[in-house]
Amino acid sequence: MITPQAPTGASARPPSGAQPDTANPRATASPQANSTVPGQRTATTRTEVLDLHTVYFLSGSATLGPEGRRLLTRAARVLTIHPALRLELGGHADSTGSRAFNVRLSEQRASAVRAFLMRSGCSADRLVTLGHGPDQPAATNTMRAGRALNRRVTLLPLD
Repeated sequence: MITPQAPTGASARPPSGAQPDTANPRATASPQANSTVPGQRTATTRTEVLDLHTVYFLSGSATLGPEGRRLLTRAARVLTIHPALRLELGGHADSTGSRAFNVRLSEQRASAVRAFLMRSGCSADRLVTLGHGPDQPAATNTMRAGRALNRRVTLLPLD
């Protein structure tokens, strides 16, 4: 169970009661699930990254909270161990508000993750940021728990 956070925080886990959409291979936390999907990017020697691949945010926020910072500290250690590893930082948003707002917010979320990793010693050329807005939901936006899963940044290894 996750404890409630202040409105400006981000979490490494979805809010209590929210479940990942297992039909979406990019939304699963299992390295095995990611490695068995045809065409899916994998990192057989870097499975730690796949275990650390999603940071969740509160509605309307691009601020990292304690859980998100802990996850990214671990991700920075993995990047140190694997100096050739490059990551795609994909920002996402739920569908609350205008599309333009959510695209900007998703870009800000990806940039917040990138800035944290850079402050932790990762070079900028290893981090590619993308803002997907509400266009790639991990779950339905009709329920509060689904919207919570859609407010995220995914950390995916680049080949």
